[in-house]
Amino acid sequence: MVLSVFSEENNPIPREQLLKAAEALLKVVKTQKKNEILAETCRINLVIAMNRIPSRKMKKVFIPLPHPVFTTSSEICVFTKDVESKDIEKSQEHYEDLFRNKVGFVPKFIPLTSMKKDYKSYEAKLALCGSYDLFLSDARITRLLPPLIGKHFFAKAKNPRDIDLTATDLKKEFFNRISRARWLITAHGDTSMIHAASSNLTADQIADNLEHCISAVVSELPRGWTNVRALRIKTNNSIAIPVYINTNEAEDTKVKDVEEVDYIEKNKKRKADKGLLAPKKKPKIQLRKRKVEPKKVEPEKVEPQK
Repeated sequence: MVLSVFSEENNPIPREQLLKAAEALLKVVKTQKKNEILAETCRINLVIAMNRIPSRKMKKVFIPLPHPVFTTSSEICVFTKDVESKDIEKSQEHYEDLFRNKVGFVPKFIPLTSMKKDYKSYEAKLALCGSYDLFLSDARITRLLPPLIGKHFFAKAKNPRDIDLTATDLKKEFFNRISRARWLITAHGDTSMIHAASSNLTADQIADNLEHCISAVVSELPRGWTNVRALRIKTNNSIAIPVYINTNEAEDTKVKDVEEVDYIEKNKKRKADKGLLAPKKKPKIQLRKRKVEPKKVEPEKVEPQK
């Protein structure tokens, strides 16, 4: 996990350009809402297109935002470890008391046993995904969640964020998790996305958040700013508004940076220590010749003529 630090020097795009893009996207959202009976707040994503796919996989960058997307007024759900595996209500009451005393805010809690029992079906998982704005997971059980929550959370970029429920200052830990934007560099393709703002913010506030996100892109993207091919902003259902386009790829983007080389070397060492890189011995297969015995032909019986 990397925490990005905002720097005005790491912002190669003029603020006026960001402001125009934010205003244009808000006009698109306003036009779409006229055709909808129940207009909801839309998430605004910063889409980063890269020249080269990074070799560093699953890098998590957290970006402090001047105008947080999630607050205590958001619908928040926390997946927790069981206090007692047979008593779901006791686990929920335990964490509700913990947050009430240490945080001053009580989100929805779903213990691991409840997730296994109450959310088995496709429809239940889909409904759960759409019921909350943000999901957090106890860091002790995060590795167990992917097969339980299903693909809907990952398709809608709602996969849970880790939170340390054993932290000394739980209030600080909680608000740090919900107030920062999360950027996952998966290296599965040449694009990635940051949930940078929402449509209930003003154009100025959206531009402020974009400045902080772009600063993180400059400082944390493998191979740096020269690896950025384009930046666009969009909602989940809107067209993409261009913010920055670079058609000329620099020569240095073809060369892996120090972070990528270190990641590759560490990954090789880890696999070598576990024996994953050792050549597999092919078992020798011995072919046995099968003896085919000739069939015994019995002589035909000839009946005597009368």
